[in-house]
Amino acid sequence: MLKQWNKHVGKINFKWLSITILVYGALLRLLVYFQNRSLFIDEANLARNYIEKTLLALWQPLSYEQYAPPIFSSIQKICWWVFGNQEFSLRLFPLVSGLLALFLFYKLCRYFLPLKIAVYPLALFAVSETFIRYSTEIKQYSTDMMLTLVLLLLALHIAPSKLLGKTKTGYWLLWAIVGAVAVWFSMPSIFVLAAIGAYYGLSFIQQKNSKALLPLVFTGAIWLISFGLYYFQILAADIGSDYLQKAHEGNFLPFPPLSMADLKTTQNILHQIIRTTIGVTALAIVWGIICWLLGMYQLIKTQQLKSLLILLPIVFCWAASAMHQYSLMPRLSLFYIPLLMLLIGVGANWLLAKSKVPLKILWLALMLISVGGAKSYQYLYKPYQLEELKPILTQLSALPPSNYDFIHIHHEAVPSFRYYVELSDYAMQFPLKKYHYTKWNNHQKSLKEKLATQQGPTKVWLLFSHTPPRQVAALLPAFNKMGKQLKAIESKRASAYLYVFE
Repeated sequence: MLKQWNKHVGKINFKWLSITILVYGALLRLLVYFQNRSLFIDEANLARNYIEKTLLALWQPLSYEQYAPPIFSSIQKICWWVFGNQEFSLRLFPLVSGLLALFLFYKLCRYFLPLKIAVYPLALFAVSETFIRYSTEIKQYSTDMMLTLVLLLLALHIAPSKLLGKTKTGYWLLWAIVGAVAVWFSMPSIFVLAAIGAYYGLSFIQQKNSKALLPLVFTGAIWLISFGLYYFQILAADIGSDYLQKAHEGNFLPFPPLSMADLKTTQNILHQIIRTTIGVTALAIVWGIICWLLGMYQLIKTQQLKSLLILLPIVFCWAASAMHQYSLMPRLSLFYIPLLMLLIGVGANWLLAKSKVPLKILWLALMLISVGGAKSYQYLYKPYQLEELKPILTQLSALPPSNYDFIHIHHEAVPSFRYYVELSDYAMQFPLKKYHYTKWNNHQKSLKEKLATQQGPTKVWLLFSHTPPRQVAALLPAFNKMGKQLKAIESKRASAYLYVFE
């Protein structure tokens, strides 16, 4: 039976299979990009920064409770200049980063896995809904992931022995420049650089080469100085803001976990991370955890030095989270999720190598189930949607001004509405006095104040976006007591309701 297994496996052209997976992953990202979904609240607020601020101002803390590294923001500003003020322009660089990350992850897998197993974590990466989303969104997370892979591949290419050879000065200079720039490009790159420093340092210690530690310390000092400037220039204000602390509450790792609440928070964080990595079904999660633990053990056992490059970025990130300096929200953990996928691949490789044919078939089935569970294939024939405000605005903008007195815009819909109505090159036309913005958590009170200035029956469109449907449904009864609903327009996490108020 083992011979038959090897015979059938040998017939598979894994090189072409890996190319197929790469092409499929790229196709999914391109399709979702060209579907051109509506901006959601954070995208719209970040876009407003790029439109309203100068290039120099992007090297200061951003407005509208947004954070993005300055080099990323500068590239976004340049895309806005070159390609115009539209979603395609502002999503272009994240798309390029996401496409590059596909190929870079394949190269990383080949350092640690045989080709016939490397296709498994590569497939997880290619079909991940989270990776597809952030490769087509005006946020920095796909760039974080791409730069992480670049730094790790560079460290694997520049082996410790090259830093001891005749061309060592050039390599050290390269690392000094790359690391100093990287922290302004991607904040979590500091965790990766710390892991790379540990990788080189331990190698030199094992070789008892204390002289090699001096340029490493000097290079590390340059990285720290650059990061320190970045921290005090931008990060300190962002991290210390009450808004961000509240927004990320529950996503900081409790350490040590001293209560049941701490244990629950830890469980929720780990559950989110593993779901993002392997899938949402219980079977996929159990399979992923088993392979993850096996992969860590095998990597440490067989490739102790190189395992530092894969494990330490995660360890350093979690340590920062325990100090309330870094949130472990899935999108902020995106930069190291590929490393978890790689570890799962290492664990699956060990299971396949140590198992007989019946178990090999079972492991293969679990691998296929975990890949198929992503269901990203559906984006081949249906659009990926988060909150579709544009279709509603299109309908409202086509109405004659006499159809309503004003549009009352829920606070969470304000950023996207302002982008599409006031800022975009393809702005939708509404009479200036026909829309009314509400303040945060002041929707009903603000409406009453506005209605007090009107005379006679008043027709008002109530506009919602980013607000969960259940929350909207909970708000409507209060408006039903104030007036009568005449019409409703609804789409994905966005809606508009026409009311008449006496």
